[in-house]
Amino acid sequence: MSEPGNLFALESPLIARLTETLPAGVQVLAAPYLEDLRDLEQRARRLPAVFVMHLDGAPIEVDPKTGSSRRLQLAQRWAVVIATHNRAELATGAPARLQAGELAWSAIGALHDWRPLERAKPLEFSRLLSPLFFEGGLQLLPLVFSHKTPRLCGD
Repeated sequence: MSEPGNLFALESPLIARLTETLPAGVQVLAAPYLEDLRDLEQRARRLPAVFVMHLDGAPIEVDPKTGSSRRLQLAQRWAVVIATHNRAELATGAPARLQAGELAWSAIGALHDWRPLERAKPLEFSRLLSPLFFEGGLQLLPLVFSHKTPRLCGD
């Protein structure tokens, strides 16, 4: 018998956790695609901000006894993209990087090893993707978190 579920159930708890733990004034929003963030340079007054987006997932079959059951979990990866805007030292981008780095450290502290849902395993910080710096001072710093969902279907 299948349990009701939602493949994207983690989005809301991620946003809530980041909203309550990051410094005041940092917006935490959902974003469907990284490409959607390219126009942030035009909205610099709304930064800093953190964007949560689903990256991908893969099924994992699990049986605690034999490894052969049809119980299914989903290993998912979620991006938390730190967006800052700082026009100081545009040639090097160092101030924008430092600002993004501080926010990233706070986001890692808020989410790594945090258990978002009942019966779920904790999130794990799994990698830092290549940062993007744009000429006008926009810095995007994508963090990736891995998560295994609770059981999605089974006996």
